[in-house]
Amino acid sequence: MPRRVSPARIKANRNYEIEECAEALGVTPQTVRQWIRQGLPALTERRPYLVLGWQVKGWLGARQVSRSRPLQDGEFFCLTCKEPRRAAFGLTERTETADGRPVLTGFCERCEALCRRFLSRT
Repeated sequence: MPRRVSPARIKANRNYEIEECAEALGVTPQTVRQWIRQGLPALTERRPYLVLGWQVKGWLGARQVSRSRPLQDGEFFCLTCKEPRRAAFGLTERTETADGRPVLTGFCERCEALCRRFLSRT
């Protein structure tokens, strides 16, 4: 199962039962039920519970935007800490990949794990 679900897999003009929505997104039905408890709008007056496609797309998109953490200059995303971190002692090294793309390498200031940040060519 993917960690991030793609809202593009949901059709906006369709109503989904919980199981159908879960199958379309590649998650378990329990995950969709948890999203409903977390605020995903659903029609719960009658069974089976329904979720509207356009609401699922909007809710998942807003959730992904709110969870994103843009990096500032001089920051790496540490895969161990799962947080944006600065390089330890401000020491970084700039290298290039085989195809010429620049890579900034340094160590996390908190856990000292190796971190890389791929840069644009310009």
